[in-house]
This record gives sequence, structure tokens and C-alpha cells, in this order.
Amino acid sequence: VNGYYFTKDNPNSDLRVNYCDLSASGYNEEDLRVGDPETMLKGAMMFTLSNFVCSSCPSHCDRYNSHCGTYYDLSSLNATFDDSLAQEFDIDLEEGSLKAKKAGFFAFYFSNPLIKFYIGNFRCSNSCIHWVDIGDKLKFKLNTMMKDFVKVDLVIKQI
Repeated sequence: VNGYYFTKDNPNSDLRVNYCDLSASGYNEEDLRVGDPETMLKGAMMFTLSNFVCSSCPSHCDRYNSHCGTYYDLSSLNATFDDSLAQEFDIDLEEGSLKAKKAGFFAFYFSNPLIKFYIGNFRCSNSCIHWVDIGDKLKFKLNTMMKDFVKVDLVIKQI
């Protein structure tokens, strides 16, 4: 099918968008290069969130409180992270954010779906792939009904 495709010249090159005229004569299915699946962990960066402050969260929440379904920004993060993550993002634990130093598609995976991750207004729940621009802030948020917190491992990989 003719169209735009994500392509790489080799496994180590950057991901690009190219128009491919696959219905043109000369293309045979066996001639098309098909790579082996790549593991998400190869070249992945790890961020482990073990504690935080949610100063904007309501102190009391029950099923009748309309604010209980809202996600609130986390700050004063207690976290550990790979050195490679600090090369790709400015990490502000006090503010609770990661600020992108370079643009590209990034894959995100969370070990705990109770925490959400926002890139601007885009919400990533559990796993997502999203375009990140230089300077974009990535913020952690929590639903106040989920204050019994369990640590979160966030895996980030540029693709």
C-alpha cells in the first residue's frame, strides 16, 4: 500500500517518515526487508518514583466529592533514575517534571497504572508512544482516590 511509513536505514539510525510507493512494479514481498522485533529494554531509560508530595490534592475525598476524579500534579519527588535519562531530560524533582532536551518519538511504559504522565495536555496511561518537542514538560499526576501509593517504574525509550 502506498503511503507514509516510519523507516530506518539501519537498526541504529534515527526513525524517519518517508513516502513509500510499494505498489510500483519491482517490489516483491520477499524483497522487502523485515527486521527482527526489538526489545523495549534495549537502550531504555529507567525512572523509579518511590515517594512524592501532592500539595494541591484535597485533604478529604469520598465518592460525593467531584474533585476526587481529578488528577493533581505531584511535586517533591523522591526518585532514582539512570544517568542516560539526565542526558535526554532536565529532571526537576522539586517541581515533579522532566523537560525534554531533544525532540523525537518516545515510548513510555509504567509499572503502576495509578499514576498518569502528562506531556502538555496529552495523558499517557500505563503505556504510550508520543512525539516530544524540545522544551516539552512531562509531569506526573495522581488521582486523589489513589493516595495509597505503590512505587512506580517508568521506562522511557526514544524510538
